[in-house]
Amino acid sequence: MAARDTHESLLTAATQVFSDKGFAGARVDEIARRGRANKAMIYYHFRSKEGLYEAVLVSLLGAVHDRLEQVAHTEADPRARLIAIYRALAAIFAEQPAFPRLILREMLAGGRHMDARAARALGRVFEIVRRTLDDGMRQGLFRRVPPLLVHLNMVGTLLLFAASTPFRQRVRQANPDVLVPKETAEDLLTYLGEVLGRTLSPAAPSRSVP
Repeated sequence: MAARDTHESLLTAATQVFSDKGFAGARVDEIARRGRANKAMIYYHFRSKEGLYEAVLVSLLGAVHDRLEQVAHTEADPRARLIAIYRALAAIFAEQPAFPRLILREMLAGGRHMDARAARALGRVFEIVRRTLDDGMRQGLFRRVPPLLVHLNMVGTLLLFAASTPFRQRVRQANPDVLVPKETAEDLLTYLGEVLGRTLSPAAPSRSVP
């Protein structure tokens, strides 16, 4: 296997193992086996388990940033742009179910395994949302809102929806008369679009924003 192929194969395997078992529970032997490489290749390409975890986060968040930046450039209207950004995020979570699980695990761990490089990559993703909200507020399309709280409301819901699919299915099976009809990702996006519209409307009651 070529060096570049080995690097990518190990990243893919590590993403799955870290999302399934968390940083502490992940074993480099299992990652190497799933990546069809020997354990020495992990240390050759990434120096350590910590280095591999950092590479996974930076790779995932970098790809998310690039995709959202591309989406943001296609929509001049901040209202349409914001919806498009969160639609793109929902699509990414559906395409890569390991990603939301991994991020939620790291959030529950207090970010203690996320180094400065990965944290900066996460900040670059939020910057796209903050810039869009600032554009909308400056143009009078949005009321004054705290950008981070808006983002946490939206992305938190998307993360939980994506990561909780097996959980919801199990609960639904035990409560067939309560949890019907079955919700879809499109249902969620429609609902979140309505929430955004009400939350950001200039006619809505405002609050001071630091």
